[in-house]
Amino acid sequence: MTVPYSSPQTPALGELINVQLNNNTLANNDVVKYNATTQLWENGVGGGGGGGASISGIDDDAVFKSGTNGDTFTGGITRNPATAGKAVNLDTSNLRVGIGGSGNALSMVNTLEVQGNTRLTGTTHEIKIDDNELGIISGAGNLKLYSANDTSAEASVEVDGSTKKLIVGGTMETLEPTLFDTANSSDLDGIYKIKLRRGMDLWGGAAPFTRQNTFNALSTQFPTSQTVEYQNKRPIQYPAILSRTATGTPIAPASTYVISLYGTFSSFSDNCFYDPLGMRAFLNPTNGWTTAGAPSLFRSADVKCLMRVKWNFKGRWSSPSATNRAEIYVNQYRSGGLLRSFQVAISNNDDTCIINGERTFIGFNSSFGEDFDCGRDWYEIEVANMTGGGAEITADYAHTEVQFILAQ
Repeated sequence: MTVPYSSPQTPALGELINVQLNNNTLANNDVVKYNATTQLWENGVGGGGGGGASISGIDDDAVFKSGTNGDTFTGGITRNPATAGKAVNLDTSNLRVGIGGSGNALSMVNTLEVQGNTRLTGTTHEIKIDDNELGIISGAGNLKLYSANDTSAEASVEVDGSTKKLIVGGTMETLEPTLFDTANSSDLDGIYKIKLRRGMDLWGGAAPFTRQNTFNALSTQFPTSQTVEYQNKRPIQYPAILSRTATGTPIAPASTYVISLYGTFSSFSDNCFYDPLGMRAFLNPTNGWTTAGAPSLFRSADVKCLMRVKWNFKGRWSSPSATNRAEIYVNQYRSGGLLRSFQVAISNNDDTCIINGERTFIGFNSSFGEDFDCGRDWYEIEVANMTGGGAEITADYAHTEVQFILAQ
């Protein structure tokens, strides 16, 4: 239809020359676009040049098009998290974004899920994932790593960049690099040195041994600030535990008194005298640590060893008598119960009593009746007043030592 130029009537869009509108398909949001084949302007969905945005449906799907290369909606942006095949999925209800992936490939359970290389930045913290590097490169706080979807402290590895330490499972903690001496250059048997800060976490295993905590270097105990050598992950130092008591405790006739005392508490303030390898065994709620066994590194029934026990006791009798007699016993316990009692020394004294001695127990040979199970056994040393005449003996001084000798 041709409308005369002089006509006063304003023509409708469909009345224009080269315009063909199909009333059967005409719908909301249709646009008019040119069909080069028919050389007509026709109504249709989408389109438009200049890179504008096109909407499919109400507000479900959008794609930026150039208008020239036949872009489709595949790979576009959708606000329906369940829609597959889109470049970006928006969850406007839970404020989540998913980027990349074939099909949907995004569970949309996290605030942001990205398939591909990503760098996240912020005003407070900056997390960097670059090739094989992962870390927080700005802001405060430590980097915590988890696995198996377990976010508890026991299942984490924490990286402390300030002190250059690793904290594993909330329990094991490495020492600062300044506490380590330079390793030897030899690649054979790799001897290196380490300085002990608070001793060792001496025992974290099961019964019958009692769990031991670290020692306090500020108390009257063995010097935990010492530098010791390590080889093959085991300390090369004196594998022994020592005790020293000067209580002035009277020992009545026909009674005993334990002279092996290796500490009084299971805490950081423990006043242990010397126990660098964790040989003390069981904490008695009343008497403290009075027993010693194999070092915690060797507490296994498969380990074969010798145990050397030494004692030095000095006491005073309340009244002179030729019948005064003191004896030293080494008691061996297994799984908490008394297994054997070894009489190792006897002293008949009229006034002052001094008993010194040592005995090496062949712990790896059961035929001697001295077999020692490193996984269950420990020793306790006591003095017995065997006097029948009523005299008591005062324990002025007692020193004991239990030495562990690995049977190679």
